[in-house]
Amino acid sequence: MIRGLFRPVIFLLCLMPLLQVDGQSICPEGELIVQLAVSHDIHIWTDQYRALDLQVTRTLNAAGNVALLSWPAERRSNEDMILDLQRDREVLAVQPNCIAQSRVTTPNDPEYSEQWNIERIMADRLWDLTTGGTTVDGDEIVVAVLDSG
Repeated sequence: MIRGLFRPVIFLLCLMPLLQVDGQSICPEGELIVQLAVSHDIHIWTDQYRALDLQVTRTLNAAGNVALLSWPAERRSNEDMILDLQRDREVLAVQPNCIAQSRVTTPNDPEYSEQWNIERIMADRLWDLTTGGTTVDGDEIVVAVLDSG
């Protein structure tokens, strides 16, 4: 059960920082998404960060031990908090809580209607998340779908 949830959670954790709107990521300061090792209780774990008022705002995936954390943004930037949490051995993944805007996008490939496999693997839904652009670090996003037949 946990193994089945791990891949989608990691995929989303990796994809979310890439999302941008009008060239800007919408990532509220004072909010991060964190995944801890399954053997740790996230509510007990946050006690060690009591001085920063780090709190569990919401459990996002109980089985995968993923939660939305928050703290007073004036105390610490997202970047500094990410660096601190990445040093914590109990943290498997940490990233900003970026907000994605829903949209409906049709690829501009003239042969798209003949590519039945794109819909079959539901890759067409990814265009609604992002059509490319740059990462928050300024790197170009490149996506390729390879079909060997």
